Amino acid sequence: MATKQQASGPAQKKWLTRAPAVYNKLPGTLFLGPERLVWKQEGVPQPAVNVKLDKASAMFNSKEGALPVRLKLTFTDNEKGFQFAFSSPEPSTALEHRTSFVNHLTPLINRNKAALLGSPGPGTPGTPGSGDGPGTPVPGVPAGSTAQIGEENQLRRSVLLKHPPLAALHRQLVLSGQLTETDFWQGRSSLLLAERASQEQKRGRASTLVDPKPQTAEGGDIKIVVTPQLVHEIFEEFPVVGRAYAENVPGEMSESAFWQRYFQSALFHQNRASTRSSAPQTQIKPDPIFDRYLVPEDDQPSPISRSAGGALEEVDRLLDLAATEEDHEQGGNQKDVTMRPGRERGILPLIRRFNNHSERLVKASLGEDGRDAAEEGGDRKRRRLEGGEVGRFNPNDYYDEIVISDLIDQHASSGVQLDMLNASLFSTSAPSATRASLPQRTPAESTALLHTFQQETKDYLPSLHSLKPNRRAGEHALQSMTSTVRAAHVAHRSLPPIPPEFLRGMTTCQTAANEFLRQFWGAVLPPPSLYPAYGGQDVGGGRVLGMSGRERAQKAGKMAGFLAGTGEKVDALVRQAEGEGVDPERVRAAFAPLMFAVDKALKVYSQRRKKAT
Repeated sequence: MATKQQASGPAQKKWLTRAPAVYNKLPGTLFLGPERLVWKQEGVPQPAVNVKLDKASAMFNSKEGALPVRLKLTFTDNEKGFQFAFSSPEPSTALEHRTSFVNHLTPLINRNKAALLGSPGPGTPGTPGSGDGPGTPVPGVPAGSTAQIGEENQLRRSVLLKHPPLAALHRQLVLSGQLTETDFWQGRSSLLLAERASQEQKRGRASTLVDPKPQTAEGGDIKIVVTPQLVHEIFEEFPVVGRAYAENVPGEMSESAFWQRYFQSALFHQNRASTRSSAPQTQIKPDPIFDRYLVPEDDQPSPISRSAGGALEEVDRLLDLAATEEDHEQGGNQKDVTMRPGRERGILPLIRRFNNHSERLVKASLGEDGRDAAEEGGDRKRRRLEGGEVGRFNPNDYYDEIVISDLIDQHASSGVQLDMLNASLFSTSAPSATRASLPQRTPAESTALLHTFQQETKDYLPSLHSLKPNRRAGEHALQSMTSTVRAAHVAHRSLPPIPPEFLRGMTTCQTAANEFLRQFWGAVLPPPSLYPAYGGQDVGGGRVLGMSGRERAQKAGKMAGFLAGTGEKVDALVRQAEGEGVDPERVRAAFAPLMFAVDKALKVYSQRRKKAT
């Protein structure tokens, strides 16, 4: 059991729990305190791992029953995290140690998540204290729908946890009150849609073929760990084993005796995912019960294709490669080597077992062997493909089977309206009087003009074939470009590194300015066409696309005010660079593209204001 006492660990602190654990293949002891996680190697005074828990973001465990018992902890500033393996001699003790750590770490991680995302900023829509007022609805969510509001916030929380830079930007702009929650998520609906689709996606069956691997125990005995999940997979992959279990347990034998005899029987070796068992056939003892369930090996050139009921399996005509055999005359050529099913008969059963397994996976992903599809129109599909009740088959019905709706563009683009200065100069609709006053060209003049053009361009293309550039000029140009690139690369490598704290300040300034630019152009440019809501609901920022002209102008003015202060922030960083030992011109060069974009946005905003007045 994990201890909860004052341990003689590093720095003589009081630890919540501790346990022997392996880190990076080195033995040691793992300590957990109220604020820190420490791992100390045996015989080494300084701990190799000593981290604060205020940035712990997630925790992962190894599978139930898997050895060794592992625990992984990740942080917001360290996605790789730290992984430990509890090294107690008894697996049950190691599992208890991990459970103790999990019980202590779970509230800490939940508290960190709540501190990061739990308290919305002053501009959060639909929440008390919002700058939008108490009656502002959440985008895409009916007013008063608490469940949908909670679902929307949960989606946003999940997206921020998966994108730490976005979470840092959210904390910097939204929680500080510079942007509202609606403005921040406007234009990021794709992230929310992807997160919703990821959460609603159902996990399918594992693609691996069921093949229990024997393990060697301490005394040299061979053992196989039978778990409920393994039993379910065996019954699903090999129905004959499930039938044997139902007919003999508990009447003929107990459950433990059933599995012990099964793993020693010829039926188990027949179902293994290998060409043959490594043990000779003479070492497999005959079993009077399991030998009754053996089936003939499918090692003939023509496979045994049968359905679960024992009848020959029917194949849809659209998928049947032999459906048009009757339309072709049989040739006298012998089958090529690549057309033979296998040179060794012992490989055929394994290949066909993999093929059957893959077919079951595909059918399961389509809905339990097509049973779900049959309830919602699958019978019509079967009649279309196989004739059936329709009587005469209509070849045009295949169109519905081969067309993929996801590849068809359902939304016609309406284009983007350009906001041009002096748009009247570019008008294509000239008055009729003006068109009548233009000089008209006679047919003879048009023919002469065409003849002149043909004569002038007659020898244009042949001159290109005879063009031979000077080799020395090309080599000189290449050497000049190479030397320029090399000099720039050497100059860049010779620059001293920027201090991490100062670089973080530069990154914060640029990230905030980029977000203000995105918000500004989103309010100035024409709104894009609305995409259809996922699952009938609009997710994140849909209301912003329908803002009135006055609201868009107010938002543009607000963002322009933020952008106007970007130059002062850059100048402050340039002055700070001298104290940090960084060349100020280097900082100005780094912010030059950003300042160009900011000046461009402010210029457009100034022109729009003059035009409005």
